[in-house]
Amino acid sequence: MTRMFVLALLLAGMPCAYAVELPRMFSDGMVLQRGQPIPVWGRAAPGAKVAVTLDGKAVSAVADAKGDWRVLLPAHAAGGPLKMRIDDGIAPVELGDVLVGDVWLASGQSNMEWPVQSSTNAEQVIASAGDAKIRHFKIPKSWSAKPEHDLVGGSWAAASPQTVATFSAVGYAFARELRAATGVPIGIIDSTWGGSNIQTWMSAASLGID
Repeated sequence: MTRMFVLALLLAGMPCAYAVELPRMFSDGMVLQRGQPIPVWGRAAPGAKVAVTLDGKAVSAVADAKGDWRVLLPAHAAGGPLKMRIDDGIAPVELGDVLVGDVWLASGQSNMEWPVQSSTNAEQVIASAGDAKIRHFKIPKSWSAKPEHDLVGGSWAAASPQTVATFSAVGYAFARELRAATGVPIGIIDSTWGGSNIQTWMSAASLGID
């Protein structure tokens, strides 16, 4: 009984071990910005060493007391698909079909939110969609009075007749023009909310709110 009690105390004093957590933006099919150091962040057990590897280049960081960690991978030329491995020593995570190109934020109200399926010549645009190096990430509508560790949903989707109908029409047209001009993968992050006012897009500090 005494041994069991001592063992329980030892286990209680050990740091909680749990798998590394990544924001939804870091997932299969993502597009990373070319030509600049690439930030990657997430959460892990406090004190855990987290190693992130992309195309043979590895960097590591130690999670702080809250479990937060962040690394900066070296700049990478446009290309892919690649794999990214995130290893916290407990349960490694491997992300596939990763592209490196140009990433753009498409934000605003209804004009930017308007989907391909509701735009002019929608059937033709949808039927002709087939460029897997155009990727779209739709941020779900949600709000919070404070910064959050992650989004409530969302995933990367490659342009195809099965997916492009719900893409931002302006964002998709922009992406096609960029693909034709640059030849590199294009990622569109669609953060839109029709009818929203400007204050909801501003920080509390900028509005003079403590």
